[in-house]
Amino acid sequence: MNDTVWVSVRDNGRRTGRGRDGYGLTGLRERATLLGGTLRAGPGTDRGWHVDAELPSARSESGVHSRPRR
Repeated sequence: MNDTVWVSVRDNGRRTGRGRDGYGLTGLRERATLLGGTLRAGPGTDRGWHVDAELPSARSESGVHSRPRR
């Protein structure tokens, strides 16, 4: 059984819509870290933007993700 989930998002660099203020990549990175994972983001080689996350998929018996202690 694999205990890791990989998420990879790519775009073409074109902006659609108005966009919104929010927590963006900082919020995504904080959430990934809280789950014991990592997040990498940056410009791609094709003018787009790439976001890659590695997250633990293991859950405790209660159904909640176990978090690493700080």
